[in-house]
Amino acid sequence: MIIIIYMFLLSSASNVPSNLSLSEAQDGAAAARVEVN
Repeated sequence: MIIIIYMFLLSSASNVPSNLSLSEAQDGAAAARVEVN
């Protein structure tokens, strides 16, 4: 599960390297953690 989140963060950061994409990646990771828990 952690690997999936890590890949999601990498893909988001590489697609649009900006503060916006970083915040979106953090939101996605938070949502993934909620789904896992």
